[in-house]
Amino acid sequence: MKKILLLFAFISVAMVNAQDKGKDCKFNYKVSSEMVLEDEVKSIYKAEIHWDFSKLNLKNTTCVIEILPIKDCVNELNAIKFKDPILVSSKNENFTVKGFKSLNHMDLMSKCFKWRVVITDEKNSCVETTDWKYSSFLSQK
Repeated sequence: MKKILLLFAFISVAMVNAQDKGKDCKFNYKVSSEMVLEDEVKSIYKAEIHWDFSKLNLKNTTCVIEILPIKDCVNELNAIKFKDPILVSSKNENFTVKGFKSLNHMDLMSKCFKWRVVITDEKNSCVETTDWKYSSFLSQK
């Protein structure tokens, strides 16, 4: 009976600790994307992903923007065929806390892509991952 009570106590403590993780996982940053008309005659758009991580302590925090070019654009976020991902990471030596990345369909060799942000605080073992967002270079009507 003592073994069962000890096991129950151990599981209870583990569950409480697991639920506490992520409570202090509040990151203050801004990331947005917009489609900009690049060639009006040909209706060609480019994408710009803007970020501002200036309110984060980047000594303890890693910021990554994952950009995933999609091969089967008809499926949008549910796509399963992708090209190699592009990563914008705070660990790169040319990273700036405020900046943007411009993308076009020729660079990606894709007509659409999805992107998300992953923020990791190594000191507090905290990870925040945004939902995927979909963007298309096709006509924005």
